Amino acid sequence: NPTKKVVSPGGTILYINDVGHAIAKDYPNPLTRFAMSDYPEDQGCCMSEARHGFKMLCNAPQGIATPAIRAQRKIYFAEELLEQSDGTYFIPERFFVDNSLSQWLATAGQSQDSLTDLGHSVSLNEVS
Repeated sequence: NPTKKVVSPGGTILYINDVGHAIAKDYPNPLTRFAMSDYPEDQGCCMSEARHGFKMLCNAPQGIATPAIRAQRKIYFAEELLEQSDGTYFIPERFFVDNSLSQWLATAGQSQDSLTDLGHSVSLNEVS
């Protein structure tokens, strides 16, 4: 049972839902899964949902951020060293949808979300 009964000091009976349990039930449900968002979104200056906020994009603890993405049939993990196509190195910290880039792609005739990342560039130093 995902609902927990709690009695306040004044005697009021409250029922608290376990959010994690509810989300775990929604993921395998084909009616609700496609309406769910796994990544925070950079909406620019506006915010209509919690996932659009600056806190979710930059200040959320790493443990609650989505740990990986799948791109071009490969899986990439946060906090894992990656070599980019130009030979430079990068460590992604978190992944998010950049809606400003998505809107630009839509004007170019491509209708896809632009999944990108925040992280750290890494330089290669030779030790002799």
